Amino acid sequence: MKTASYSRTLLLIALSFLCAPAVADDRHAASVALRLPLLSSRIPKFYSENPETSETRLLPEYRTHTVHFDAHETAVSIKGDHFGKNTVDTDTAYYEAGHFEAGGYTYRLVVYEGIGESDTPLLNTLLIGYDGAGGPTDALLLDSRFSYEEMQKYSDFVIDPETVHIDCYVIQTHDIVDGGEIGDRLEQPIKRLHSRKDYRIENGRFILISPAEGREVEHGN
Repeated sequence: MKTASYSRTLLLIALSFLCAPAVADDRHAASVALRLPLLSSRIPKFYSENPETSETRLLPEYRTHTVHFDAHETAVSIKGDHFGKNTVDTDTAYYEAGHFEAGGYTYRLVVYEGIGESDTPLLNTLLIGYDGAGGPTDALLLDSRFSYEEMQKYSDFVIDPETVHIDCYVIQTHDIVDGGEIGDRLEQPIKRLHSRKDYRIENGRFILISPAEGREVEHGN
């Protein structure tokens, strides 16, 4: 009888471990808490741009602290203006810029390199929501920064506990001559607002509430 009782106790203990909710792994142990509202202009510059190739890459000091997306994160479809895939792969590494808590959910701001259309190098900034058990609930692309031929593209964003505001800009850096050929570099690059979108943060998810498209906003850098 004692042997049967002991075996039953071991079985119950094993089942309790199997049924226990998932917890966040140690990939996030060094993550810093972010203060809201968070403006993209206040985030440290994690990247550098090669003037010869126009490629934007993570700086070496941040690259050494990257971790890979896990299988749960790769299963989440990315919302927002993405110029490559709307998912990530487990062989893609990211640097976590920080996190914040809102309404019982955790939101992590991560930066990673990718490849877009025409094999264009991208530097992406992504906001991922996680539930209390550490499982990803949604993902929103805040910025996909790149340069291609006569143009550059980037986004400014503001995050507060309830909303995310994103302004996406396109900068024309070179003149376009007859026939669509790329001409000389412009002395004053032309900056245009490509899109403006607001998302509501609700229960770990990002819900689009107001898009607006296309107007010229300013000249210069």
